[in-house]
Amino acid sequence: MRLSCFGKNTDVVRDRYLALWGGNFALTVKEGCDHHPHSLANPKQIVDFMPANYTAGEEAEKAFQTAPKPGSIIRLAPSEW
Repeated sequence: MRLSCFGKNTDVVRDRYLALWGGNFALTVKEGCDHHPHSLANPKQIVDFMPANYTAGEEAEKAFQTAPKPGSIIRLAPSEW
């Protein structure tokens, strides 16, 4: 799926990441945010995505319950970031 509605840079980063390393990719879009701030008030979804998709065992299973699913696009309203 092309993400061109989010800008050409997002497409380039996603395509290169998948070509070089494969694996899983989820996108979080902060609605109404052009570029800054970079982080989220609660980065739990980002933190959980990593062990849920790149480790195994109990830690991965627990993180998978709350992590964004691979290929998902999460849209956050300004009040959520």
